[in-house]
Amino acid sequence: MEKSQLVNGTGTNRSSSNEHNEDSYEEYIDSLMVSHYIFRQLKKDTIYGRVDKQAEPKEGIQTFYQNLVKVLKYPLVARLVGKEGRVFVEFVVDENGKLTDFNPKTKEGYGFETKVVQKLEAFPNWKPAVYKGRYVKTRFVLPITYRLTD
Repeated sequence: MEKSQLVNGTGTNRSSSNEHNEDSYEEYIDSLMVSHYIFRQLKKDTIYGRVDKQAEPKEGIQTFYQNLVKVLKYPLVARLVGKEGRVFVEFVVDENGKLTDFNPKTKEGYGFETKVVQKLEAFPNWKPAVYKGRYVKTRFVLPITYRLTD
């Protein structure tokens, strides 16, 4: 279900996802999106898609990736059969910086997604996103490539 109230590129757009029990809201001024957020009906909370400052690992994204690569183990069965893959894991960074609500967006199998989620659950909090001077929840999609090396 979609409800759009745009006049000359200004107004709001609302769409609903019954599958995810979410309502998405976008606000436009002169055809530029100025606000985007999702209301999750079951959790009764809001996830912000457009923020003033993105959530980020406290140690920086490069160091975060380096640390994640160090702790991720290649799934044994995948290694034995020579399987490589690229997985995407979506998660929420809450207003305290805690990583929650992990949702693999791919289905490579062989334990790829499971390994990433297990390791992310143990990672320290991030710096939360900021919108209009306050900390807010936001979503992040993390791509991980599993590649066999000699």
